[in-house]
Amino acid sequence: MKVTAQMLREWRRKEGLTQTEMGEMLGLNKGAIAKIENGYRKITGPEQKLLAGYVCGQNPVERAAKEGGRLKFSDDEWEAIAAMSRRDGYVNPREWVVDRVKTYIRMSGES
Repeated sequence: MKVTAQMLREWRRKEGLTQTEMGEMLGLNKGAIAKIENGYRKITGPEQKLLAGYVCGQNPVERAAKEGGRLKFSDDEWEAIAAMSRRDGYVNPREWVVDRVKTYIRMSGES
């Protein structure tokens, strides 16, 4: 399922999160979340996969198990992830993804 800007906004509000808090979960700043919610910025492929866990309840760990033990991203998606992870001070983009998944697990109350 593709996450839309409206779905993201509704989910964020339902969870009582600010745009800043939502951005921290995804490795984005408040401005990026505002632009997404207002239709000025598209949700990238990697962000779609991460947001599906939050907004649509698609547990990324379960999805990874179905995809052969890991979340699958295209080369273009890994390039975008690498840029986001560098911006957030990560050396390894995979660690950035793991931290996003861990945040999902903490927020969802799963163990």
